[in-house]
Amino acid sequence: MEKLSDELRIEILCRLPIKSLACLKCVSKSWLSLISDPNFTKLHFQRSPQNYTYRFPYRVRAEHDRNSYLQMRAIDLNASLCDDSADISFNNFPSGYNEILASCRGFLLLQHNKIDKLLVWNPTTSEQKQILLPRKYSFELHGFCYDESTDDYLIALATKINLDMVLGFRVFSVRTNSWKKEIAFNCGEIIRSRFPGLLAGVAVNGVIYWLVYFYKKEARRNETKIIALDIKANNVSEVVPKHDNIIINLTLCDLRTFGESLALFDFKGFKEIDVWVMKEDGVRSSWTKLMSIPSCAIRLRAYFSPLCLTKDGKLVTLDNPSTLSKWSEQGKEEEVRKCNGYDLVYESFAATPVYTETLLSLPSTQ
Repeated sequence: MEKLSDELRIEILCRLPIKSLACLKCVSKSWLSLISDPNFTKLHFQRSPQNYTYRFPYRVRAEHDRNSYLQMRAIDLNASLCDDSADISFNNFPSGYNEILASCRGFLLLQHNKIDKLLVWNPTTSEQKQILLPRKYSFELHGFCYDESTDDYLIALATKINLDMVLGFRVFSVRTNSWKKEIAFNCGEIIRSRFPGLLAGVAVNGVIYWLVYFYKKEARRNETKIIALDIKANNVSEVVPKHDNIIINLTLCDLRTFGESLALFDFKGFKEIDVWVMKEDGVRSSWTKLMSIPSCAIRLRAYFSPLCLTKDGKLVTLDNPSTLSKWSEQGKEEEVRKCNGYDLVYESFAATPVYTETLLSLPSTQ
């Protein structure tokens, strides 16, 4: 390898998984310098989606004390669910941060116990950046995304203003280390999170999506809608999912991101679950059905949360909420893993965070 040109070495190294690269860093100073170079880490992330490791973080709770935790761990969802050797332990989980709000390109967004600050953290490299919240600022919706045009990680927080009829989105830029803009959304109706507390957005290609309630006073009922915050365009709009010109009913739905696509889970009263994917941002006709899970497989589950699609096309879900299941494209349950002793590190009713292992670094503060 030492006799190869830098270009050829980079081409070879870009095809290797994170675990192999971590070992190769110890070979020599030149290899350490090459693999740690920001240009290489970006290139590796762009060229190796087939090698991505999707990990699901959890805490192992002490049996004798429900308030005591033994350790933080993360499951590799691409491996067999029963393969404990694919799990990793977090010996470096940031102290004081007990809640994972979202993930983006290998970074996790954490909230402090005192709810006065956030932390952007890469579990693979231990890089982190602390963010102080505006004084006495409470938020109901939040999102975490990457803006490729500026090579920047952005955090969006939303709170109600103007008698609940307008949402104000405040956006934090990691690159500039500042709250750089505020975007208002005049919805014309009272808007609410679908569940009490915070609600996590789903980020796809620099746009953050939320499922929210619009409360109609005249009808005295809630209507579920998808709103999208396009940070680059500085606007918030409504997304109407359609298939063959028929609007998909959002009453019992959930949003996730699968790769570079927005995914919609339609629970249909738990008679079955249809998984829809939007292939192109903003194109209503691009919603296609990916799979259906039959009623016989889900009717006895009190809790059913989709996590991710593995690289071989399997759907991983969290059930009951202490069981992991893996489903085939035909909607057949293929693997089950009981999660006794797990304590999930994410806010109630948020999109369960699954992160991708990367060597990426945060942009330098300007």
